[in-house]
Amino acid sequence: MRLHLIPGLGRIPIAKLTPAEVQAFLNAKLESGLSPRRVQYILAVLRRALVTAERWGIASRNVAKLVDPPRLIRHQIRPLTPEQRRQLIDAAAGDRLEALYLTAPGTGLRQGEMLALRAAVTRAFQGALARAGLPHSRFHELRRAAAMFLLAQEFTLEDVKNLLGHSSITLTSNTYGTC
Repeated sequence: MRLHLIPGLGRIPIAKLTPAEVQAFLNAKLESGLSPRRVQYILAVLRRALVTAERWGIASRNVAKLVDPPRLIRHQIRPLTPEQRRQLIDAAAGDRLEALYLTAPGTGLRQGEMLALRAAVTRAFQGALARAGLPHSRFHELRRAAAMFLLAQEFTLEDVKNLLGHSSITLTSNTYGTC
């Protein structure tokens, strides 16, 4: 609240806050470079606060429920093929992060789960891809490659869901069920 909501909307009395003002606030947050997911979190906090304001009689309605939340951007899934995975592992031989490149596609761990040094991993990963003659890719594609590999080995969606730590089978199915 103190980082976004109070500076952005704090000057407007709750009873006078309009959906248009909330929508303009959300749009400004997106334009400032915040991700759609982060802006959705901000909207969720505002909605909860206005539920309390309604209950206490400070606001007659929850105007945050009347705005359009930002749409999440879904990235195209491009997991490495088994052949590309072998190329990457061959090219990573002797690399200081070789173990990472061997482990990630086999476990499906997130980048942050494997290392806290995100920028170093990303740079090194891009270098390993280049040495392997593979196109630029996000590190997260190794996690997806692990899921695809497991499904190709006839693991169930439930197995993959559990390994990846997904909250629901629907997420796993929507992401990997058609691959």
